[in-house]
Amino acid sequence: MNDVSLSEMRESIDEIDRQIVSLLARRFAVTEEIGHLKKRQRLPSRDPQREERQKQSLRTLSLEHGLNPDIAEDFFDVIVRHVVSRHDAIKGQPE
Repeated sequence: MNDVSLSEMRESIDEIDRQIVSLLARRFAVTEEIGHLKKRQRLPSRDPQREERQKQSLRTLSLEHGLNPDIAEDFFDVIVRHVVSRHDAIKGQPE
C-alpha cells in the first residue's frame, strides 16, 4: 500500500461511496414498498423486535469484518429513523 498514491486511495473511496449510495437507494426502494404494504395491512410503522434483531445481526457482522459495531449500529439507527418517518408519511397519504 506504500506505493499507492493519495489520489488512488481517494478514487477507491469514491468508488466505495458510489456503491454505498447505490445500495442505500435499493434499500430505500424496498422499504418504500414495505411502507405501502404496512398501510394496506394497517401495520405499525415500527417493529421494535425486528429492529433489535437487525441491530444484533449487524453488530455480529461488523465484528466479523473488523468494523466497530457501534458504527454499524449508529448507521442503522439513522436508516431506521428515515424509514419510519417515510412509513408514517405514507400512512398519512390518501388512499
